Amino acid sequence: MDNKGFVFTIDLLLAMVIVTVAIGMAVGQLESLNYEMQDFTARQSLEKTVTDAADYIVKTPGDPYNWNEQGTTDNSLPGLAYMSNIGPNNNYLNPKKVSKLNTIPKLLFNLVNTNNYNLLITRADNGSNILDISSVNPTTPLSNAKEVAVANRTVVIQSNLTALSMNDLMHINPAHPGIDNGYIWYNKGGDGVYVGPGNVTTAANNNSSFYISRENLNDYDFYIYIDENYLKPGGHGSPVNVLKYGFTDGDAVVNGTYGGFDDKERDMAITNELKEVYHSGGWQNLPDTRTSSLCLVNDDIRAALDHYNDPEGDLKFWVSVKSNPDAVLSLSIIQVYKGQAPFQRIPAKLVLTIWE
Repeated sequence: MDNKGFVFTIDLLLAMVIVTVAIGMAVGQLESLNYEMQDFTARQSLEKTVTDAADYIVKTPGDPYNWNEQGTTDNSLPGLAYMSNIGPNNNYLNPKKVSKLNTIPKLLFNLVNTNNYNLLITRADNGSNILDISSVNPTTPLSNAKEVAVANRTVVIQSNLTALSMNDLMHINPAHPGIDNGYIWYNKGGDGVYVGPGNVTTAANNNSSFYISRENLNDYDFYIYIDENYLKPGGHGSPVNVLKYGFTDGDAVVNGTYGGFDDKERDMAITNELKEVYHSGGWQNLPDTRTSSLCLVNDDIRAALDHYNDPEGDLKFWVSVKSNPDAVLSLSIIQVYKGQAPFQRIPAKLVLTIWE
């Protein structure tokens, strides 16, 4: 009996050991499975975040839609899609918004809710970078990341965008069509503000200028582009063959007090201001006034920014032409990506990466 009892006790102990080991292994497997499920859930969440963020970037203009023109952008959502009269143009990126995001990359946090991010846009033809931004202070270096999620999108960026349009320049002085010179100051905030003999309108507000920063000059080439220059059928005189231009600071020459000048004083005020900027004669001559002609003006803009030491690029654009109501003259200032010909579309690849 004693021997049998001893054998039974040994068997029972062995069985308990085996059961304990089995339970331990099962618990280990469950913990491992739990960790894997947590990793899977985190991975799924990360992939959803990067997918949603990439779609937002390429399919919407952002919130607000003109976030790139706002003075305060901390709470903005940086969509990059062009807006048209029928809504956003999916995967067709606005170069102004791309350029703006390059200066404030922290806005991406509002979309991805993490400081571990990188947004890269490269040209499809040669692989050169259009945009490459990351968080300044990532919580985890990418090299140490446990999970990485990537979203790829094929996009198109137009090589140029109109920064400023000026139409009906020959009609700025309909009351005095014989006057040799007319001057125009363009008001970005609404209708054109025309300054010319016999026709003076002023405005003193923050929208009375257009903006080109030093950073813009690094990324873009700026051109004066002649949209139209012709004589109406049956009209008298000739199209514009001499056009002078110049850039001044947004607060220079005109800021609510300009209407008190007479015609000669207005002419002198503009000319003297441009002499300060460009020296010599002040006014710059456009070498070619034919329709579709282009004139690179980066150096002219830079001279104005340097003269006024203006970091924001608050500018006014002045044009001097011979007034003729029978002529039609319209022009634009367009910005074009460095190294790219105007009026071309650039196929590109957008890659958004986030990690934890």
